[in-house]
Amino acid sequence: MFVELVYDKRNVAGLEGAREIILAELTKRVHQIFPDAEVKVKPMQANGLNSDASKSDREKLNRMLEEIVAVIVLFRIGHIALSYQV
Repeated sequence: MFVELVYDKRNVAGLEGAREIILAELTKRVHQIFPDAEVKVKPMQANGLNSDASKSDREKLNRMLEEIVAVIVLFRIGHIALSYQV
């Protein structure tokens, strides 16, 4: 099985090593569910998830991706809140 995350590179502009960070986190999480999966990330100007997984496996991947996005949102909110503290 392969899993490829296509992400909008504009969303991580200025983040040093963004591709490697995203690949490492995605690989860790995908391998918890599908240990033999080949994991790739591709910076482009859109977001998407490509895979040759079955419908039920794609649902698992989508849930995992939603968890990652939720963590990122919480991190960004926390980071913004910390930057406003005096």
